[in-house]
Amino acid sequence: MADSPANAARLDAALTHVSPTPVLVGLSGGLDSTVLLHALAQLAAQRAVGLRAVHVHHGLHASADQWDAHCVALCASLGLPLQVVRVEVDRGAGRG
Repeated sequence: MADSPANAARLDAALTHVSPTPVLVGLSGGLDSTVLLHALAQLAAQRAVGLRAVHVHHGLHASADQWDAHCVALCASLGLPLQVVRVEVDRGAGRG
């Protein structure tokens, strides 16, 4: 399970080799980034150095506003700062 103390300990141990700098998690709102953010939020050392998240609202998916709202609610529930960046994508450019 993602929230297990053993997993938190593994993550904490893996991060001991990284200098204590703020971690910015790219939060899509999907399972992977949600679990990663939740796991990092359980680590006092990560909170202490400024753990935060960013969500890019590209507007390409019909549910983009719901993903945005989900990310806002998730970060609020974890007590973490979130920056939402809105971008405009030219859908007719053929790049993506």
